[in-house]
Amino acid sequence: MKALVQGTRVCQIVRDGEEFPVHHELKWVDCDDGVKEEDIYENEAFSKRPEPALSPAEKAAQLLPSYEQQLETICLALAQLDPMGSSLSQDAKDLIQKHKDVVAAR
Repeated sequence: MKALVQGTRVCQIVRDGEEFPVHHELKWVDCDDGVKEEDIYENEAFSKRPEPALSPAEKAAQLLPSYEQQLETICLALAQLDPMGSSLSQDAKDLIQKHKDVVAAR
């Protein structure tokens, strides 16, 4: 296999013998089957491209439960406190209904 490299980025992978003429800023390098496009070629070795850094909002989304998960937790707690719903406020009953609607819409 051959990797077409520009700078440190692997641009293309081809089978041996399928190389084609390229601009002088590009070069063909022998590689194994595990090398993929977008990998890195530095110091005569291939490595995987690092995953892009997450934005603060993406990090928070991974750490915090979703709105639906929070709603489900609250509704389950309310249902355990008053299984018959007789002493729940109208707001609590509305919240439980909203949860049921969200679940039904999935």
